[in-house]
Amino acid sequence: MSENLLPPKLPVIEMVKEAFQGAYFHFNDMVRIVWLPTLLYVMINVYISQQTANALEPSIFLLGAFMASTFLWAMMAVAWHRRILTGETPTDLVHFKFGRPEARFVLVTIMLTLLFLPGVIFIVMSTGLSTADLQNMMAGAEPTLQPDNVSVPFLIVGYVLLFMAFHFSVRLSLLLPAVAIGDGVNAGQVINMTKGNFWRLLGAVLLCGLIVAIAVNIVSAIVGSVFLAIGLGVAEVTLIINIVVSLLSIFALVVNVAVLSIAYRHLSKT
Repeated sequence: MSENLLPPKLPVIEMVKEAFQGAYFHFNDMVRIVWLPTLLYVMINVYISQQTANALEPSIFLLGAFMASTFLWAMMAVAWHRRILTGETPTDLVHFKFGRPEARFVLVTIMLTLLFLPGVIFIVMSTGLSTADLQNMMAGAEPTLQPDNVSVPFLIVGYVLLFMAFHFSVRLSLLLPAVAIGDGVNAGQVINMTKGNFWRLLGAVLLCGLIVAIAVNIVSAIVGSVFLAIGLGVAEVTLIINIVVSLLSIFALVVNVAVLSIAYRHLSKT
C-alpha cells in the first residue's frame, strides 16, 4: 500500500482534549443519559467490591452482578457513542434502553475479551497444573507450582498470543462505536482503518486513564481523610470511597467512549 493510501494519523492530544471538553460542555446530556444506569451500576459495583474484598467464593449472585454491570455499561456507552457520532440526544428524563445496538455492543465486548483466551490457555498449560489444582485455585487456594513442570515453549507461545490479542483488541475496539451507530461488525475494515495508529489509539486511551486515575487518587485521599477526621469508622469510609471511585470510573469510561468515537469518526472519513 502506498503512503498516500494509509489512514491518517490520529491526533492524540486533540482527541483527549475533545473527549474531556465534550463531557464538560455536554454535562447535562451526559447526566440525562447515564444517571439511572449509573445509580444501578454503582450499587452493583459496591456489592462486587464488598464481595471480593471479603474473599467470598464466586456465587450466582456475584456472576449476575457482573453480567448486570456489563449490560448497564452497554446502555450508557451506546447512548454516548450515538450522542457524539450522530448527535442523538435522549429527551426523556430517564434513559433506560437495551435494544439491538446494546446487545451487539455486549457481544463485541465479549468477542474482544475472548481474544485473550488462547494466550491464557497456553500459559495455564505451561504451569503443568492439574485440573484439581485449577479447581483449588478457583476456590481461593494458593497453587503449588513446581519449577520442573513449567513448559518454557508453552509459556513463550502464551505471552506471544497475549501480546497479539492485546494489539488487535486495541485496534478492534473501534468496532464498539461502529455497532453503536448501526454500522455493523466489519473487523477487516476496522483493521484497515487503524493501520499505523495502534500506538496513537492506545496512547489516547492511556492518557485519559492516567488523568482520571490521578483525579481518583487525589479525591479518594481527600474524601478518606475528611471522613476519618470527623470520626467515621474504616468500614463506612471504605464504602464511601467505593461509591466515589465508582462514580469517577463512570466518568473515565464515558471519556474513553468519547475517545473511541472521535477516533472512529476521524478514521472512517477516509
